[in-house]
Amino acid sequence: MRSGLYAVLGGREYAAALTPDQREAILVLAVDTDDDPPPGFERIQPDLCQRVVARSDLTILFRIFPACTYRGEQFQVIEDRGDRLRLKYLGGDERVAEDLGLEFVEPAVYQVTVSREDVEDVHEVRRQLR
Repeated sequence: MRSGLYAVLGGREYAAALTPDQREAILVLAVDTDDDPPPGFERIQPDLCQRVVARSDLTILFRIFPACTYRGEQFQVIEDRGDRLRLKYLGGDERVAEDLGLEFVEPAVYQVTVSREDVEDVHEVRRQLR
């Protein structure tokens, strides 16, 4: 399951990070150790290259997180433990969270660990950033 920040530049999708001032994006590309870095990229580890570009040059910048349905409600998958998943409730209804027996973490945040077999419709949610 993918999770994190991604960007599209030149029609290709990359894992990404933002510089502290958030004006530039750092694009990360996994490559074979024997291949030369693509144009504009520099090797930072044997199997990774990076390129820093202006955020305004990106076609799109977005965050991906895995989500699922558990007992009829929507959840974010926050940890994959193999046969078990740690879920964060996305419904925002305190009564529903309590009826589901979810663990209270802080106001409006409820979590639960469940068997992977008990969840349905695991999918990626993609949220565009401005």
